[in-house]
Amino acid sequence: MITFSKIDGEWMLRVPASVVPFWSGQPVSVSLRNGATKQVTLGECRMTASDNTTFWTVARDAQRPTEVVGDLSRIVTMFDTARQNLRHPAIVLDGFRVNIAGGRAREPGSLTVTGVERTSPSRFGRGMTRQYFGRVTRAGVWEPSRGAPEGLGAKLRAFAADPAGQAAEYGRLHGSCCFCNRTLTDERSTAVGYGPDCAENYGLPWGARPAPVSGAQVLRSLAASPQVCDEDDLATA
Repeated sequence: MITFSKIDGEWMLRVPASVVPFWSGQPVSVSLRNGATKQVTLGECRMTASDNTTFWTVARDAQRPTEVVGDLSRIVTMFDTARQNLRHPAIVLDGFRVNIAGGRAREPGSLTVTGVERTSPSRFGRGMTRQYFGRVTRAGVWEPSRGAPEGLGAKLRAFAADPAGQAAEYGRLHGSCCFCNRTLTDERSTAVGYGPDCAENYGLPWGARPAPVSGAQVLRSLAASPQVCDEDDLATA
């Protein structure tokens, strides 16, 4: 069974002597602590222990080309506004999820892009996590991972160009809010594409609410109407 082992601060592949011989560039299946497996590629053999256990580096996958997404200022402003009321704001659009990378990330303040559902085993052995698709740097450059869906760069460019418009389009198309994932039931929320609470949280337009109707307005309307009503009608009005 091949496992990960940390040697001098570097994660390496521990290959027992009982396992059939391997060679550099060969794909192998590695057992994780949570019982799941992960497919990686052998790099170079760095050392051989006294029991003939070998330790290999993990070959780095060829990086996919980066793409320019553009100015992120409007997206960042939305998240900055949302963090005043929400602990972990995130936005789900067409097949991907976006949030702001925290202070311990490789590039704090960049956009972390993942899958929507938790489908991948956590490398820390605690349940499932979302598949990592890549990040958009603060400079607006999309750096996709090997498993990122094709065409995601174009979707991110559209999101950066018009965050509110993309959020509204998602809600109208799917019938659910991209911010809170709740089904849109109110007629005005369905028309806008997200609800008033999320609009306030993210600093987005939603539309003016109609002014409440006062009792005096109702009486004036009834007095001006030629319609005749009896006591039962008034009781149910």
